[in-house]
Amino acid sequence: MGLAETVRSALDGLGLPPWAILVLLTITPILEVRASIPLAMLVYGYGWLPAFALTFLASLLIVPIAYALLIGVEKAARHSARLAKGLDWVWARTRRKSERAQRAGKAGLFAIVALPLPGAGTYTACLTAYVLGMEPRKALPTIVLGAAVECAILVVVVLFFQGALDYLA
Repeated sequence: MGLAETVRSALDGLGLPPWAILVLLTITPILEVRASIPLAMLVYGYGWLPAFALTFLASLLIVPIAYALLIGVEKAARHSARLAKGLDWVWARTRRKSERAQRAGKAGLFAIVALPLPGAGTYTACLTAYVLGMEPRKALPTIVLGAAVECAILVVVVLFFQGALDYLA
C-alpha cells in the first residue's frame, strides 16, 4: 500500500466526505491550502480546477474566523486591567517595531498570503492586518487576491511534481 492509499484510508476512517476533509484541512491554522491542495489532487484525484475552487473558497472562510477570534480575544483581554495594559504595550511595541511592515502595506500583506511558506498564509495575514491596525475592509481584497495566488501557485507546483512522477514511472 502506497503513501496516498494509506493517507486516504486513514482520512476515510473519519466518515466525512472528501470535500469536508479538504475544507477542514484548509481552515486549520498552519496547514491551510499547503496541505489541502496536494491532498485533493494527489490523494483524492481532484482535477486542478475543482481543487483550486474548493480550497480557495474554503480559505475565504478563514478571514471571518480569524477576525472573530482576534476581536473576541482582545475584548476578553480588555476586561482585565492587567491584560489590557499588556495588550496595549504589545500593540504599541509591534507597531513601533514594524515600520517596514507598515511601509510595505498591502504589498507586504499580499506576500504574506500569496507565498506558500511555513508560517505564512491567511491566518498570518489577518493577524498582521489586525495588529498593524489596518481596516478589515481595506485588507480583505489584498488577502483574497493573495489567497487566489497562493492556491494557483500550489496547483502549479502539484501539477509539476505530478507530471515529473508520471514521467519517472
